[in-house]
Amino acid sequence: MKKFLFASLFFLAITGLTISCKKHKVTATNPTSDATELTVAFKPVKGDNAATKDIALTDFRKLASSKFTPKKITVTKGSQINVSGLQGSVSLSNLTLQLKTNPAIKRNLGSVAKDQVFNSAEDLAFLQKVADEMLKTKTTKLDVLTTSSDKLSADVKVVIKLNANFL
Repeated sequence: MKKFLFASLFFLAITGLTISCKKHKVTATNPTSDATELTVAFKPVKGDNAATKDIALTDFRKLASSKFTPKKITVTKGSQINVSGLQGSVSLSNLTLQLKTNPAIKRNLGSVAKDQVFNSAEDLAFLQKVADEMLKTKTTKLDVLTTSSDKLSADVKVVIKLNANFL
C-alpha cells in the first residue's frame, strides 16, 4: 500500500512538473532579422572625390541591443544602394564603393547623372560580401570613390540599405 501511495504521488509530481514546464516555455530572444541604413554624405568638388564611412555589426539596432552574435548574415531582396542629391548637369563617373579592410570587395556603379537606385543581382552580391566582412571583422570602413564633373554646394548622399536575416 505504501509503495502504491508513493508511486502515485511520484507520478502526480512528475506530471505536474511537466505541465508546469510546458506553460513556462522559454523562447529565444535572438534577433532573426533587421535592417539598417548606412549613409555617406559628401560635397563633391570638381575632380576626384573620396568619402569614408565606419560600419559595424552594431549598426543593426537589434544586434546592438542584444548579446547575440550571428554565425551568418543573409542579405535579402529589399537591400539597395541609393545615390541622391545630384543637381543640374553635375555627374559622377566611376562611382565605386570599396571596403578599406578588404579592397577586393568593391562595386563600380559606373556613371551617375541623376538620383538612382541600385538593386541588381550584382549589387546584392556586393552587399552580401559587405555583410560577410562585417560579420568577420565586426567593424570596417566603406570608401566611396568618384570623379565629379563639377563642384556642388549641396551634399550628395550614397545610402546603403541593408535588410538582413541572421542565423
